[in-house]
Amino acid sequence: AIIALLILEHTGRRPLLLASAGIVAFASAWLCIAFALDAGALALAFGFCLFMGGHAVGLGAAVFVYIAEVFTTEWRGKGMATVLCVSRAFAVVNTITLPLFVDSF
Repeated sequence: AIIALLILEHTGRRPLLLASAGIVAFASAWLCIAFALDAGALALAFGFCLFMGGHAVGLGAAVFVYIAEVFTTEWRGKGMATVLCVSRAFAVVNTITLPLFVDSF
C-alpha cells in the first residue's frame, strides 16, 4: 500500500489504474492459459503473484481515493459508506455462490 501511494502521487490516478488493470488482465490471461495447459505449480504461482501485485498497486489502493473524489464534500461520507457496503455485499454473494457454480460444471 505504501508503494502504491508513492506511485499514485507521482504518476496520477488514471495512469496507475490503467496500468493496474492491464497487469491484472494479463495475469488473468496467463492463469487461464496455465490452467488450460496444465502448466505446473511455478507458472500458476507466477500468475497469482502477478495478479496480486497488479491489484495491490492500483485497483486495490487507488480505487478508494478515486471513489472519495467522485462525491461532493457533503455527500462523501454517505457515498463512501454506500459504495463499500454494496461492494462487501457482492463479495459475500460471490463467496457463497462461486463454489456452487464451480461444482455444477
